Amino acid sequence: MSYIFPIGGGKGGIGKTFIASNIGAIFAKQGKSVVLVDLDLGGSNLHTFFGIKGVNAGLHSFLNKSQTELSRVVESTRIPNLSIISSMNCSIEIPNLFHAQKLKIIRAIQNLPFDIVILDLGAGTNSNILDFFHAFSLGQPFSSTLSGMPGLKQSQRLPFLIVYGQSRFIGLPDFKWRRLDRDV
Repeated sequence: MSYIFPIGGGKGGIGKTFIASNIGAIFAKQGKSVVLVDLDLGGSNLHTFFGIKGVNAGLHSFLNKSQTELSRVVESTRIPNLSIISSMNCSIEIPNLFHAQKLKIIRAIQNLPFDIVILDLGAGTNSNILDFFHAFSLGQPFSSTLSGMPGLKQSQRLPFLIVYGQSRFIGLPDFKWRRLDRDV
């Protein structure tokens, strides 16, 4: 069984992809098999965090049925145990998924053969983001912003990361999640 963590926020540019890629790298360096799924549909850039300029397959290959299993479109990164599924080559209509496509992606993510699956969701509160977020949310949410008060107001519309209290179940001793939307 995979632990699936959706990472999202109400505003663009608040560090969702940065957080997702770094959490993925931490888990991978601890020996967990990790896949990052770029579900920032229409604004994909997760691949750039790992120096990947192009992908042979990705979410587009799964959706257009040239690949029947999502696990076959996984791309390795330079970090051992860390892979990504990119949405960089998806069609211009990708932000407007049909309900059946969304369900296909959700079911496929649930069947990925990794210890940890991290979903890099896009900005905002559209139906795709909310559906992916709610399909996989765990624990207690906390919000974060890296862009000041406008970002804080927007990011409160959608929890940023749903993992509070889950770290002990995935083998992270002495690792504490804390709320970043409060003064410490």
